[in-house]
Amino acid sequence: MLDIFKHKDNLTTAPVEAGEDERQRLLALINSLTDAVIAVNRESLITLYNGAVLDLLNTNADLKSRYIDTVMPLVTEKDTIISLAELTGPQSGITKRDDLVYVTNEGNRVNIDLTISPIRTFNPKHPQGDGYILVMRDVTRSKSLDQQRDEFISVVSHELRTPLAIAEANISTALLPKFGPFKPETAELLNQAHKNAVFLADLIKDLTTLARAEQGNLLLDIKPVKPANLIESLASDYRAQAEAKGLKLIAQPNDLSPIETSEYRLREILQNFLVNALKYTPKGSITVGVTKSPTRDNGLVFSVKDTGIGISSSDKQHIFEKFYRSEDYRTRSTGGTGLGLYIAHKLAERLNGRIWFESKLNKGATFFLEVGDLNEPQT
Repeated sequence: MLDIFKHKDNLTTAPVEAGEDERQRLLALINSLTDAVIAVNRESLITLYNGAVLDLLNTNADLKSRYIDTVMPLVTEKDTIISLAELTGPQSGITKRDDLVYVTNEGNRVNIDLTISPIRTFNPKHPQGDGYILVMRDVTRSKSLDQQRDEFISVVSHELRTPLAIAEANISTALLPKFGPFKPETAELLNQAHKNAVFLADLIKDLTTLARAEQGNLLLDIKPVKPANLIESLASDYRAQAEAKGLKLIAQPNDLSPIETSEYRLREILQNFLVNALKYTPKGSITVGVTKSPTRDNGLVFSVKDTGIGISSSDKQHIFEKFYRSEDYRTRSTGGTGLGLYIAHKLAERLNGRIWFESKLNKGATFFLEVGDLNEPQT
């Protein structure tokens, strides 16, 4: 929140003898900013703006005392109308949006990054403040570059998927007993080639999922999912890998009511948790379970707990960022793209759920996924 507007009747009507110098300094400061800045009062009428606003709107008109929604009509990227007057309703914190679009009179679309902050005036008659400051930035270019990148990833991953699948299948076939026996050196080379083909196939799968998630094109196969069955299935799928590392894989299924969601996407998220647990747990156990959500009707909380290396304080704030890899030498020794948890986070959003974790360095980590019924048509 901003403490700078301390005059009773807002900046535009401050008594000249008390605040004109301060007002002029503030106006000069705001006009020096490259971001568009608009101040509105409690009635959503514009009280102050800088030159960058006029540049953004491509106008020389006087905007003072005009209603914010008539000056700055906004929509989402999917053309849902957004009211700035409603966004600046009673609130005590800062609101940020990066999914808004301003459509010009010529029909051009300008992507807007918006931050709304209440103006704190210390006026006892208006404890919620005397208005709001809106800071807007044109991010059309960066959005366009992001879209081009996503399209490139989508095309490349699609084109690589088929030849890579053929290569992996051919190597698998060559390793069958009827084509042997091979010299040990030959068998080792084929096994290494197969291992890396599988790694690339997983990478392509991640890139495909990433592109679809970024573009909002993820398909959902919504149906009843029995949580106990899912937990048992996951434990069965990964128990052999855990035992190969000397780890104990524990399933805590619990007999809970089914939920309507996408089992495929739900499984993807939990598989990511399990793969990470297997990577970063040198000894001990991994526990996969599910409990009833304490906050959502018919909601569930899935969890994957390990006794591994844990997550450092410096890594925690970046753990769900795209392409992020920890600097811990113990994580660098394992392969990975840094996409897994970012994709899991995007998938959780698509399922109207959320993920979070608890961890201490060298004390293991627990990753949680909370989901409920997903009552929407397939997209």
